[in-house]
Parts: sequence; C-alpha cells; structure tokens
Amino acid sequence: MPMLHRLGLPRSRLSLRCLQSPHCRMLACAFGVAGFVAGDPAAARFDASRVAAESPAVAARFPEPDVVYDTPGFRAGRDDFTSQAELMAFVSQLQVRTGGFTLRVPGTSTEGRPIPLLVFASQGLATPESMLRSGKPTVLIVAQQHGNEPAGGEAALVVAARLAAGDLKLLLDRINVLVLPRANPDGAEAFMRDTSLHIDMNRDHLLLRTNEARVLALIAREYQPDVVIDAHEFTVMDRWVTKFGGVMSYDALIQYATVGNLPPALSRDAESRFRPAILAALDGAGLKPHWYFTTEAGSSDKTVSMGGVQPDTWRNVGGLRNAVSFLLETRGVDIGRAHFKRRVRTHELTMEALLRTTAASPSEILALTRGAANDVDRRSGRGA
Repeated sequence: MPMLHRLGLPRSRLSLRCLQSPHCRMLACAFGVAGFVAGDPAAARFDASRVAAESPAVAARFPEPDVVYDTPGFRAGRDDFTSQAELMAFVSQLQVRTGGFTLRVPGTSTEGRPIPLLVFASQGLATPESMLRSGKPTVLIVAQQHGNEPAGGEAALVVAARLAAGDLKLLLDRINVLVLPRANPDGAEAFMRDTSLHIDMNRDHLLLRTNEARVLALIAREYQPDVVIDAHEFTVMDRWVTKFGGVMSYDALIQYATVGNLPPALSRDAESRFRPAILAALDGAGLKPHWYFTTEAGSSDKTVSMGGVQPDTWRNVGGLRNAVSFLLETRGVDIGRAHFKRRVRTHELTMEALLRTTAASPSEILALTRGAANDVDRRSGRGA
C-alpha cells in the first residue's frame, strides 16, 4: 500500500402500532404486518470479503476514540452493520423506555421497509403545526441516503438516545429535532449505494422518482426545518490510489449548500456561525476535518473539485428550502468496519455541534431562516 498522502486544498419484528397523522401519511398498520420484507436477515448483507485493507502504517493514523456505544452496530462480536430489523427494534425500545420522542413512519421504501422518523419536541408538541408555532427552530438529521455508508446512521441512533434521555435532552427546551436515521432502507439492507430501483437517492431530490426521496420531501415540506445535516461517507482508496498514489487522510469533509438562488444570509451564517463550531468540535477531539472535495470515478482525469451547485442533492435542496444545510462525509466507503467507532464519533460530534449551536441562538436562527423564506415570497413573480 502506498504511503498516506494528504491532498491539499484551500480551506426482531415489531408489533408497535403505527401512529396516525394527516400531516405525515403514516402507516395504519403494525410494523410486524407490513413493515418488513419477508425474509429480511438479522443483519445487513455486508460482504467483508470485498473490503480493501489498509496498510498498518495507514491504519495506525486513525486510533479509535475512548467512547462506548450500545447501538446495534457495536454489539459484541459484530463483523457487519445494523440491519433494518435491528434499527426498528432499537428505536421502538428507546421510545417505550424513555417516552422522549414520537416515533413516526412517514412512508416506506420501494420494497416496503418502514422509514422511521424520530420527532423530538418538548411538551409533546410533535405535530408539524405545533412545532412551527413553538417559537423554536427545528434541526433535521438525515442519515444513510447511501446504503453502504453506515456510520452516519449509527451516529443518528447515538444522538437520538442522548436526546431521549441523556445529556442533550435539555436542548429540547430551545430547539426541536427530527432524526431520520435511515433514509434508504433497501440500500442499507443490501449494503449498496443506490435504492432498490438502482437510482442514487441523493441525486433524486429534484425529479423525486423514488419513494425514499419523496418521503424526505414530505418531511421537509411539513416540518420546514431550519438547520439540516446530511450524513454520508466517502471513498477512502479506489480512485484516490489509482490517480494519486495515496489514500484519503481526513476524518471529515464538510460543505454547506452552494446552489444558485441560495439566500446569501444562509451562506454567511453557515460560514460564520456553524462551520467554526463543527471544526472546533472535531479539532478538539483530535479529528481531522477539511472542506468537502472529490474526483470523478471511472476516469483518469485528476481534477479535484468541491461539491457542485446542482439542485438535486439534499445539501443543496435543504438550502433552497431556506435552511442552513450541511453535508458531512467521513472516511468509510470500501474499508468495511475499519475505524467504525471513530467514524461514528465524527458524525456524532458534528451533529451535536449543530444542535448546540442552534440551541445557543434559537431566535436568531429563526429570524434568519424565516426571513429568507419571507424574502423569497416577496420576490416571487417580480423578476427579482
């Protein structure tokens, strides 16, 4: 394996009865009847034989953090990742044990798997209307749009447990939180990037060809989140080794929305308020963040660029919906469970930084996002 090269750039089935709501189109059924595809395995279909092995020198650069997680993906003896059945059992049991959130299912995947949404709001105000009237900004955490990128989904479960009955619960006095721990259940179960229709969900937020993208659009339309984070993982070896003779060395790649027509105030706040908070949290834990960048797969072209301006990725669509919207990617694709705890910790700290930053100035965040939305309304039809 080539030496580490840093690329430099500028800065069990459930019987939980589904909750019904006219706002979220929830399923009027029991998960155990229609929530799972018959024959779902106890663990996701991850194939360890296809994992690219890091050299010892590279692996030593990424020590595991001194933290303990009790989510399904960290149970003793694991050599795979959290299955759909395990995820649903975890969130159901967490809800029953803590009563700290409302568990909803706004839709299902193409193959019929439930897409759970965890709604955290104080005083039981969990409907979209009550949350919009609460005077609190809403943070939306979206994970695992790509099924073979599990660290963000596992971190979303960790953060959900902390919000339900842990140290983050007090933040709910100042903010509302939506956690979508697995946006692409079919892809996660098959451990593949795309949905079962072989469509990249994170390129489908304009055309909405997939059930999964439509569910996310419904959540955004009904709840109108003010801050969004989209949790992903990036390829570590593969084309980086082929093109540049090295592997990706950063723990986290971060970028906020960069789509045309984005209200400038959202970009300014993302850069001045939120990105420094994320960097401080990661730097303080000995993790290495950088701007998001990528290079084209399947090509010898060595061009390296930041994320694009197309209005089809969730990072950009979140911005067009007048939210402060961030993409986070951790190293993870093609290295299996290597450094899994470190990857999850990176996501967890980033999610926590966004939550705490929003909770520190809730009225300012609301004024920012609602001001942006009102400005769009005022300009509508005026050629501005």
